Amino acid sequence: MRKQNLLLVTVPFSKSLPLFSSRKILAKYSLTTLFYTDSFDHFLKSFKNKDFDLIYLRDPFNFVACEDLEVKINLILQSFPKAVFIDKIQSVDDLYFEDKWIQYQQFTDVMPKTALLIDKKNIEWSKFLIKKRVSSGSKGLIFSEKSLRGESSNYIIQDKIDILQEYRVLSVRGEILPTVVLKKVSIKNGAVTVKVRDFQQINKKLLSFTKMIHKKIKFDLVGYDIAELADNSYVLIEINRSPQFLAYHRETGINVAEKLLLD
Repeated sequence: MRKQNLLLVTVPFSKSLPLFSSRKILAKYSLTTLFYTDSFDHFLKSFKNKDFDLIYLRDPFNFVACEDLEVKINLILQSFPKAVFIDKIQSVDDLYFEDKWIQYQQFTDVMPKTALLIDKKNIEWSKFLIKKRVSSGSKGLIFSEKSLRGESSNYIIQDKIDILQEYRVLSVRGEILPTVVLKKVSIKNGAVTVKVRDFQQINKKLLSFTKMIHKKIKFDLVGYDIAELADNSYVLIEINRSPQFLAYHRETGINVAEKLLLD
């Protein structure tokens, strides 16, 4: 039986990248890995005489801006029309699901009150959070006017909430994984650090909340960032289409890449 050809497109220094080269995965797939930061010529050379069966376009926004990003993505979509795309990606617009404003339009009832930033000059920083609409997690948090770049509409303004605990819940191929990550968020001198604090089994209330959100999601692998408030209710912070899972693998022994590609 011939191996299937798998194309993985991701960002440099992705912590989860080695898990896509496990023995089980490489027994089934011939893997080609490209980075969004690779040159356009390198993309073209990598496609020469290739016919991919499965293509996974990971989140391109977890790194610095890449030249010709949309051109590269469209090249892949047009070059391999018969390939199966993980997450059912059909256009560049599908990747912009990472836009927090787009997510708010879909999940208004379970997210903190959010609006597009209009006035940069009169922000009550003690009452609101300012976030880049498209960013890599905590790197998109803004703490001062001088850190705002470009148009105001590139940012959202969000009510601050009283967070008791923040969780990362993973879902693979429609299955909500039973072990969740407890995250620790710290802010020092305007810099945000997010670390794994612990792991625990998902409780019934959090599972029910996640299932309610998951019904509206078409993607094959997602990470839900969910906050538990002081009154023990839950709110959705954001949804990550390409979550990292190296720490999860170390703790649980579960290789999420294998569940995604082999199950």
